Amino acid sequence: MDNAVIENFFGLLKSELLYLQTFESMEHSRLNLLTILIITTIAASKQS
Repeated sequence: MDNAVIENFFGLLKSELLYLQTFESMEHSRLNLLTILIITTIAASKQS
């Protein structure tokens, strides 16, 4: 199994979600995480 998709997801998570944003609430952070997960999943499905 190729780990590139998972590695890409966590790299994106760190750079976009954790380091660049301040969250107003836990719900706001969850919504951002879900958005990144959806975008990553769509991108991965287009590559295969």
